Amino acid sequence: MTNYAPTHTTSRALVIGINKYEHESPLAYARNDAEGVRNVLFQRFGFKFEHIITLLDEEATYSAIRRAFLRFANSGADYDDRLFIFFAGHGHTITGRRGEIGYLVPWDGRTDDLSTLIRWDDLTRDP
Repeated sequence: MTNYAPTHTTSRALVIGINKYEHESPLAYARNDAEGVRNVLFQRFGFKFEHIITLLDEEATYSAIRRAFLRFANSGADYDDRLFIFFAGHGHTITGRRGEIGYLVPWDGRTDDLSTLIRWDDLTRDP
């Protein structure tokens, strides 16, 4: 019997941690959690630092997060690439006609204005 040993052409990560928000209440540990995850990816899992995008606090704007996701989608990623996404920050959920819809709250987002939030399934569905 052959053991399966996964191989990854390239390992890429997007790590986001937001403690301080422009319009929402602050969090205590999100930024530290993101920095810790980034360091573990680099030190223990072999991710190259140049393949880890880290957005912390005011860097994690609506535009910057969407741009980072598009960069992954358009990077010419190989089928065997490993992609890791970590978000520590506020989330927001609403109940739609087909069930619950989850949103990420970027640094400049407002939970009372859905147009400023990032709908999770917009980022994760196949193009």
